[in-house]
Amino acid sequence: MTYDNFTVNAQEAILKAQQTAGNLEQQGVDTVHLLKGLLDTDEQLMAFIIQKVGASLPSIKQEVQDALTQYPKVQGADRQYLTNDANTAIASAKKLLAGFGDEFISLELLFLGIAMGNDRASS
Repeated sequence: MTYDNFTVNAQEAILKAQQTAGNLEQQGVDTVHLLKGLLDTDEQLMAFIIQKVGASLPSIKQEVQDALTQYPKVQGADRQYLTNDANTAIASAKKLLAGFGDEFISLELLFLGIAMGNDRASS
């Protein structure tokens, strides 16, 4: 994946998602990992967005932590890969660029891409 059209914060969120998976000895970087990366990159922005949709940040953070423990561990895996759901979320964020008049994929667009999915992180 190239990061040419991602903001610095969006790049950082994806990197943090990969680090989270690596620290937990998980090979697949899923949308839950991406959501954790978003929260770790800019918690204030994410708190604002989450509040606007009527959700609770502490509840979401706890659900993310709980979900992260359910992914399988792989010993000796030194590389992580984006799962199909994570790739779909990023692709959705890319498709939203034109509609929002943006040139770069931001944290907000990544969050929206995740929310548009039909997986663990979107529910």
